[in-house]
Amino acid sequence: MQILFTLVFLMGGLDNSGTQRVLLQLGEEIYPHVSSASLEKNTLVLVLNGSSYGFDPTLVVLDKKGRLQNKYDAKGNGPGHLAAIGRVSLFQSVIYAPEVFKPIIHTYNAELRFIKDYRVEVSGHIVLNNKQYLGIWGEHHRNGKVFMVGLYRKGDFALEHVLFPKEDDVAILGNWGGACFVDENQIAAIFDKPYKVHVHNLSTGKTRGFPKLQPAHIPDYTPWKKSRNIVNATDVDAWTSSWAPIDNFWRYRGHYMIGYKLEGKEYFDIMSDKGHLLLKKQPRGRLLFVNDEGAWLAEKEENEEGINHFLVMQKIHIDG
Repeated sequence: MQILFTLVFLMGGLDNSGTQRVLLQLGEEIYPHVSSASLEKNTLVLVLNGSSYGFDPTLVVLDKKGRLQNKYDAKGNGPGHLAAIGRVSLFQSVIYAPEVFKPIIHTYNAELRFIKDYRVEVSGHIVLNNKQYLGIWGEHHRNGKVFMVGLYRKGDFALEHVLFPKEDDVAILGNWGGACFVDENQIAAIFDKPYKVHVHNLSTGKTRGFPKLQPAHIPDYTPWKKSRNIVNATDVDAWTSSWAPIDNFWRYRGHYMIGYKLEGKEYFDIMSDKGHLLLKKQPRGRLLFVNDEGAWLAEKEENEEGINHFLVMQKIHIDG
């Protein structure tokens, strides 16, 4: 199997390295961070933040050439008002913006006019969005178990399914991860440890496990042998270095793409269903989302005049 990696940028001239980038034309205001993005046709939605923790958010809509179309920055606790926004999602011209610290989903049209707030069971990130469901990654409690994905029915936002119970009994593990659609009827999810993919079939209601997808840059290490209650204290440092937050999990042309952070650096890998590593990459920017065109990243440049943000699309060809 041969994998070719091509950088495709939407506008702008060539620099000395032959690289093109899209300059995001955000106006005169300075936004330190691009934390989330979603694209549908020619509409790009970004979450801009005053801090890396999601506070002081602003929603902006741009076209694919980076030109600003609309902006929304109403702050507070009223309907549609922003406090701390997680991963945004755009589907059929409706923008879904989840609050990180309260179980509210704001909705807006593609011009950023407020539609309605919906209350969900838990706060979390949007990981799934189709005609029927919105999927929230967060701890949903049922009968003494914790399920990481809640499927909320479009229309009334009633919670219809809870999927993917946490298996790890160590509290700090299993809260990071993500989910994606394999097809219209199947959903895959991955947990940070042991990085094993589970696929749930909505028709049969059954979930099956797949081989572990060990990220390329994260050491594979477990401090216990048979019992998780017996851990060698001298192994704690090695253990903690063997897990890192997964903040992107996508299906890309029959393979899985995993985006994660380790020691302040961004990485993403492409793996087969059988757990074979097909590509490992340390991009310059932050992975925002993946679609059929490729991987979309945010890059930032700071100088004496301020901060410039760029949108980069990395097109990946998988042959064989």
